[in-house]
Amino acid sequence: ITNLKYWGRREQIISKTLQLLTDLSVGYSCVRKLVKLDEVQFMLNNHT
Repeated sequence: ITNLKYWGRREQIISKTLQLLTDLSVGYSCVRKLVKLDEVQFMLNNHT
C-alpha cells in the first residue's frame, strides 16, 4: 500500500503492487476453503 501512496504515478509499480495484493487475496480465499474440508481438518487435528 505504501508503494501506491508514494509511487502512485509509476505504472509498473502500481501494476506489480496490485498483482501482489491479488495473489495474496486469492491465496487467503483458497486457504479458507481448504480448512473447511473434512480431510484437511483431520490432518490438522491429528498431525504429529
